[in-house]
Parts: sequence; structure tokens; C-alpha cells
Amino acid sequence: KQWYQRRVRGGQKGLMKERMKLLNTLWEADISAEMLYKANPKFLSQIQHAENEGIPVCLVIGESELEEGVVKLRGTVSQQERTVPRGDVVGEIRNLLSELAPSS
Repeated sequence: KQWYQRRVRGGQKGLMKERMKLLNTLWEADISAEMLYKANPKFLSQIQHAENEGIPVCLVIGESELEEGVVKLRGTVSQQERTVPRGDVVGEIRNLLSELAPSS
């Protein structure tokens, strides 16, 4: 599985290319994002990194998400997940981030 700050995460082998594609999609939309550049990062270590760095949203992709054409969005603090079509990920991240933004 893979995630984003928008952090892209993956615990399954062989998904580096897919993580990088998703990361590039976010960058092209001017969304700050990062991922661990390990070929096969452990899922738990990625979650812990996001928590430690205060990354509010993670994106998860794995074999089943790729087959279904979806991405899971997960609030790092709330741990709530929602599954969205891959083509809607930019808009959904913006919506989620606006929900998480403190009110002024």
C-alpha cells in the first residue's frame, strides 16, 4: 500500500513507479507531497513517519487499488479512510485539507 501529505505510501513490492506517478500528479496540481524513496518501504514505518512529521493526509495505493482504479485517502490523525477514483484524487485531497484546516 502507498500514501501522500499528502504522502504516498506503499508496503507492497514493485509499486515505486505507481507511487511516483501519483506523486507527480500531486506536484502538477501544486500540492505539496512526498514519499519514502525506498524500493519496498514497510507500511507501518511510513505511517509513523507521517505522524512524526505532522503530515495530515496520506494516500494509499496497493495492488487492489491499482486494479480498481482508486486511491485511499487517510487522515493521519483521525485514521479515517475514504476511497476515491484515481482521477478525482486532486479534488478530494483539496476538500479533505480544507476540512482539516483550522477555522480562522
